[in-house]
Amino acid sequence: MLDVAILGQYSTPGWAIVTSTRRAVQRRSRGRIGRDVSLQRAPLSCNAGARRLRSQLAPAFQRGEETGHHVSTVPQDFDSEQEQLHEQERAHNVSLEISNTMVRLYKEQFGRGPTKARTHWGGQDLITVVLEDTLTPAERNLVKMGEHQRLRDLRLFFQYASVREFVAPVEAITGRTVRAFFSSIDTEVDGISIETFALYPKGQEGPSRAEHAET
Repeated sequence: MLDVAILGQYSTPGWAIVTSTRRAVQRRSRGRIGRDVSLQRAPLSCNAGARRLRSQLAPAFQRGEETGHHVSTVPQDFDSEQEQLHEQERAHNVSLEISNTMVRLYKEQFGRGPTKARTHWGGQDLITVVLEDTLTPAERNLVKMGEHQRLRDLRLFFQYASVREFVAPVEAITGRTVRAFFSSIDTEVDGISIETFALYPKGQEGPSRAEHAET
């Protein structure tokens, strides 16, 4: 009996790799005769044993999608999944860079950087940066005096006087144009601040928010 082994997706069309086989035939007149076979040309379509083995292995190779010299095992949506993972990684890197930039800007503008900064995407066109523990020693004194409104007015005054400094790096990092900029602070909870940047949708352009900043 002849044993045939097909190496799945690596088999060459029209060839069957045959294991080293010994055919032993008992003949009355000639005794035992052995023959080693290493390579035999045999069309797969004509070999019943090969077809049976191929059908058994087919689930492992996702039967069906034969492309020339191999059976494809790559899912149809593989490229889209890879593209999605790449986009997620890029968004993470952008968020990290924006957070670091906001910490640096706070230190430059107010003399003290926040102890924590997190950047979040709200869909594809909205970026929100949450900064914690942003109050300077002088601002903490205003809080002790109960001057919350005065502190909010001062902080927002300086914040909107620095629109260009906040908008420009976000545009440079994302490669998108900032349509609107929003800044807020809660003085009652140790100065948690939120900086929000609304971007133009992809494929749409307009004037940058920095162009409307007061000179």
